Amino acid sequence: MPETINSHELARRFIAERPSRSAAWSDEIERRHGFDPRKTLTEISGDDAPDSEEAADYREVNALRRVPLDRWTPADILLVLTYDLGGRPCLWLALDCLAGNPLIEAGLQPCDLLVEAARSVSKLVATVDPETAAAKEAMLGVLDLTDSAIWQAFDDRSTELGATQADAALAKNLLVGGWDDDEIAAWWPIVDLLESAAEARALVKPPSVLGIAEAEMLYARYRPGRGIEMVPQGDIATPELRIRIDSGSTSSFRRVTTFDIVLDGARPGVRLRHRAQRPIENWRGIAFADIEIAMGFAESRYGVSRTAWREV
Repeated sequence: MPETINSHELARRFIAERPSRSAAWSDEIERRHGFDPRKTLTEISGDDAPDSEEAADYREVNALRRVPLDRWTPADILLVLTYDLGGRPCLWLALDCLAGNPLIEAGLQPCDLLVEAARSVSKLVATVDPETAAAKEAMLGVLDLTDSAIWQAFDDRSTELGATQADAALAKNLLVGGWDDDEIAAWWPIVDLLESAAEARALVKPPSVLGIAEAEMLYARYRPGRGIEMVPQGDIATPELRIRIDSGSTSSFRRVTTFDIVLDGARPGVRLRHRAQRPIENWRGIAFADIEIAMGFAESRYGVSRTAWREV
């Protein structure tokens, strides 16, 4: 039988372990956002949560509701925000934290708090909450800071690699264009940051979709000892690959994949966004000068026929 965790006891332990922020910080948060972070969520909302036999992290959430907000760590903010139980105080704490460090790794990976805060803002946008406009403006400001921080991280990575100016310029052009290329393998941590930033921006300010298409294609094969391997559409006709596929030592499967053509807000033109396992194709896409060029690329690379496209 699951053991009930005493959330009050856990809260007391958290309070003893976590130092409080400065009085000046608390005063500024109260002035800007209208709640006193020296209080707990329970005190601010006027209600309390019972002790819980749920998953361990949910017990922590219940305990954190009884811990003054000025003692919350970035990991605490991310946890409560993920469970959507912290309300507007938790969101504003997240935005305040991100304004100081938009790439912060609050839980398991860099930019995890950024994406979760963006998801919370997107939920707020769907309501009639009077703070929607202010939260969205603050989030967009954080995303601008994120872009600057990512390119600073790119410069730092280039210096660390000892890359020439020409190599760094080539890598940056490929990253901006959304290309998955061997030339940028050494900059892969930057790809992850760009991907998270693009996901967050798409949540807060969804891109305008101009066209959508679906194509059924041989997408992957499974090889014992190697796992699942992606197969580009253009490679299916390769004799050596056909022999492996037909030999029985490999199993393959078909599935429907979806492609979007979206307006590119960062520069003139459009992006082809492929909803694949590679997230870089899902959120950022690959940049093209116009729709016709994007459709041509989809046809040659993925086998998407021109007749498959429809306007949205």
